[in-house]
Amino acid sequence: MPSTAARYPTALPGATPLLRWSRRVADTQPIGRRTTVIGLDLGGSSIKAGLFANENSAPVRNLVMPTPAHEGRESLLGALIAAVGALCPDGLSDVGAIGIGTPGLIDDSGVIHGPAVNLSAWQGTSLSGEVTERLGVPCVAGNDGSFAALAEARARDVDNLLFVSWGTGIGGGIVCGGRLVTGHLGMAGEIGHVCVDPAGPVCGCGQRGCLERFAGAPELVGAYHARGGAGDVSSFPGLALRYRVGDPVAKAVMEAAAVMIARVVGAAMSLLAPGTVVIGGGVAEAIPELPGMVARALTRCSFPYLFEQCRVEPSRLGNHAGMTGAAETARDLSGRRA
Repeated sequence: MPSTAARYPTALPGATPLLRWSRRVADTQPIGRRTTVIGLDLGGSSIKAGLFANENSAPVRNLVMPTPAHEGRESLLGALIAAVGALCPDGLSDVGAIGIGTPGLIDDSGVIHGPAVNLSAWQGTSLSGEVTERLGVPCVAGNDGSFAALAEARARDVDNLLFVSWGTGIGGGIVCGGRLVTGHLGMAGEIGHVCVDPAGPVCGCGQRGCLERFAGAPELVGAYHARGGAGDVSSFPGLALRYRVGDPVAKAVMEAAAVMIARVVGAAMSLLAPGTVVIGGGVAEAIPELPGMVARALTRCSFPYLFEQCRVEPSRLGNHAGMTGAAETARDLSGRRA
């Protein structure tokens, strides 16, 4: 069987090569007359991709494909290129810009400068520049949690929002005063790497006891077995099924995880005072009760008056949040360059 890098193209046939580009915004042909943008959400388990008309907030076409998370940089880039090709089999002449949300520490120039715990050999990738160079379309890249936060805030027309992406890993995003807060080198919002137990297990980021090592989807499966769960559970969908059929061990695992999430969210609320907290991601989508469980736990581990002024809600955009935020950012870029 060919390698993933061989299966995925490094560039689309007919893509316009670039003579020069910056890491964030490429110098390409004028795009004012182009009518669509693309949003890509690169996750530890899957890539979600959508083609958006410039005036629409919902994708006109979308797809999901597996992430070659452990096969290295070229395979990851090839998978992103393949997703674009599948969305646009007739070429990119109508695409004004591409937005990509990715796990890991990514700066404002679109460079992955720190470890992406769930993606192999991703650090050091100039994501915006690589995709722009290979496809001939301007690309903007940022943290996946931040892009999802932007989309959720715009979907509600609110200015202050904290987003928690609860999935294979745990990420987050912050909107304050209507603007994304990305922090120094784009590192804001890494809620999954808040230490909740200094004596806990070592995380891929190098720290001990990160929230992600207790409440990420793979860790929840491990917790189910550690508590003596009797169901045939090898992955999180299996655990979610056990929860839905009333397995008491599965319920105990998820209740403990909700409390752990709430402790970190409560601390973040004291620092940021968001008017809205959104609990999204694949884990929360699979078990719709989780945002309510987190909200109940917050009554015991947050500043009471702040909690009274804050809404805790499920995602309105579901698994489209990341790619929608990426597309929104691409649309902003396209509008600036028109």
